[in-house]
Amino acid sequence: MNTRIALHRADCREVLPAEADVIITDPPYGVTKHGEMLGQIAPNYKEKGTHTRGYADHDPQAFSDLLRPAFDLMLRSVPKGGLMLAWCGNRTLAQMVSHAEYTGWQMLDLVVFTGGGSWAKSKSMLAPRHETAALMRRPGSIRNFNTDRTKTNHIHLPKTRGESDHPTTKPQTWMRAAVEAFTEPGEVVLDPFAGSGSTLIAAHALGRGFVGVERDTEFASIAARRIGEALRR
Repeated sequence: MNTRIALHRADCREVLPAEADVIITDPPYGVTKHGEMLGQIAPNYKEKGTHTRGYADHDPQAFSDLLRPAFDLMLRSVPKGGLMLAWCGNRTLAQMVSHAEYTGWQMLDLVVFTGGGSWAKSKSMLAPRHETAALMRRPGSIRNFNTDRTKTNHIHLPKTRGESDHPTTKPQTWMRAAVEAFTEPGEVVLDPFAGSGSTLIAAHALGRGFVGVERDTEFASIAARRIGEALRR
């Protein structure tokens, strides 16, 4: 088991690059002009035609200012051929991929995760039944992660719930599937938007090392507590 573990309470644009084999992360799906992440009900949702603060008040320039420097440093954190799996929102998928490609990442595929869902948030929206992650590669080499050619771009596993206080925590079933699909035991996983630590906990459970970065003090504290509990098991 890789014993390299680290969690930084910092902005990933200030502490990267950090050496890792693969990046698995869940960046914010939108950013307001004040740098706030999306999530809560927006007071102007009727005018904007959307239900959450992030999509209603999403500022494309602020989104670019966050992601482009982050993706640039993330590219330097993995070797040539290194992979990044980054979850993305349906509305900002194209923007996120564009920012990643601008900094040098090469788009490989979209990975669809199913096994949960919820009601439509409003009468003008569809009920979600999947979440999507973009699979990208640092150019210059090739990493073979599908040696038996049986892995697909669709992962169907039931969602586990109630695992943390973070509003957009990915379930451990999905995170472990992602870690297992794209890394090998003993490798190091980097999550520059660590949130409540779900990627890091999944990496540890599967014998991988991890480096996490989270700028929000509250979520970094939640991640530290959850990681501590996982290490004591």
